[in-house]
Amino acid sequence: MTVAEAVATRDFWFITILFSLMFMGISGLMVHFIPLLEDLNYSSAQAASILGFMFLFSGIGRISSGFLADVFDYRMVLAGLVGMQIIGLGILSFTDASKISLVILSTLIFGIGFGGTIPLRPYIIIRIFGPNSFGSLQGLLQMGAIGAGAFGPVFYGWTFDTWGSYDVAIYVTLVTIVMTLPFVIMLRRSAKS
Repeated sequence: MTVAEAVATRDFWFITILFSLMFMGISGLMVHFIPLLEDLNYSSAQAASILGFMFLFSGIGRISSGFLADVFDYRMVLAGLVGMQIIGLGILSFTDASKISLVILSTLIFGIGFGGTIPLRPYIIIRIFGPNSFGSLQGLLQMGAIGAGAFGPVFYGWTFDTWGSYDVAIYVTLVTIVMTLPFVIMLRRSAKS
């Protein structure tokens, strides 16, 4: 499929919206994660270690999601990963964050969910549009995610400066991630369907 043909499809725009919504909040969370934990009375060293664990756990998601997408419908794999992001943030938001075991559990679940989406982006592009214009489509799809990703850290900072807490930013992130689920389900299974 050519770039012009791909851009004219609903799938191109669904993928763009899906990853833009996802990365809008996640980029803010990643930039502000250490200050967020410090605000919850964790030391800088503890907060940095927990963030390090999140990226370690994201590696589990990155490795496993590709295997899972080869065996199962990639839309269900992606929906499961989005669900893990929601659960991970929910644990962080709605439980006693002073308990380090719950913060680490949140980090484990969210990290796997976030990390697993990363190798699925190119997989989805090739699966739906074929390999012919992969590089151009990958670049075009990044525009939405980068634009939304640039907004996230500013939004997180503004909410903290305005309300003295990251709660509103996390709730908005939860909402934007939940909003991705219909787009995941509406994607075509492959170029042939």
